[in-house]
Formats: sequence, structure tokens, C-alpha cells
Amino acid sequence: MSKLDLIDSEEERQFYRDIHEILEHAKNTAYAAVNDIMTYAYWDIGERIVEQEQKGASKAKYGSYLIKRLAQELSGEYGSGFSVATIRNCRQLYLTFSKESYGYSMLGKVHWSHLRTIMRLDDEDERNFYLNETANEYWSVRELERNIKSPFSELCTQII
Repeated sequence: MSKLDLIDSEEERQFYRDIHEILEHAKNTAYAAVNDIMTYAYWDIGERIVEQEQKGASKAKYGSYLIKRLAQELSGEYGSGFSVATIRNCRQLYLTFSKESYGYSMLGKVHWSHLRTIMRLDDEDERNFYLNETANEYWSVRELERNIKSPFSELCTQII
């Protein structure tokens, strides 16, 4: 039995359901906004590593040391979400999606967990296809991975 079932008036039950719906919508909107902001922050971190610290080269002469130290620094201040793997993913995000690319414009529409999978695809058209499908079809990460590994992927390359 739900707490709402204890309320006598249908009008009052609807009132509480409406409030729950407003809060759920606000929570989902806030989550999407945070994802958008953090994804572009990760891209900016990748840019800073590549363009500033590596002088534009795809690898720094001391890259693994730099990334390990940065991960330690950020983890100390912001927690375990900034592992060496995450820092490497930020770097890869920047290298994969240039600011002028279609992929860059899609970064805020796709969750970070999906982007980590998509940015490992070599072909830009294929990446763009999966960015679109993930954003439009609301694929889970599992669905995305399954589609990339399946005959669906072959269909994708025929479409593009």
C-alpha cells in the first residue's frame, strides 16, 4: 500500500503526484546540465594537457609522469573520480573531438560513459553515427557496446 493510498481525496493524491513529477523533472534536468558541464570540463582538461603541457604534440615527453601527478593532485582535492584512467580519457576526448567537429557539438548530449566507448572508434563518420543514435535512441552503454560489436555496426558503415 502506498502512502498516497491513505489520502482520502483524489484531488489531494493528484497534488502529491504532481509535486513528485516536478521534483523528478528538476532532478533529471539538473543531472543533464551537470553532465553537459562536466563533459566540456573534461574536454578542457584534455586541451590543457595536450596544448599547454605537451606543446600540441599528441604525447608529452614526460606524459605518463604528468598524468600520474595530475591524477594524484586532483584526487586529493576532488576525490577518486580523477584516476589516471580518467585523466587519460580527458586527453583522448580532446584528441578525438576537435572543437570544429560535429562530435564536439554532441558532447553535452551524450553521457561521459558513452563517450568513453565512442571515442575509441577510429572512423569519424562511425563515431558521429553512434553519437546520434545514442543521443536520439537513449541507448544504455550496454546497448551501445552491443550495437558496435554486432552486425548493426556493419549496417552503420553502409549507411555512412
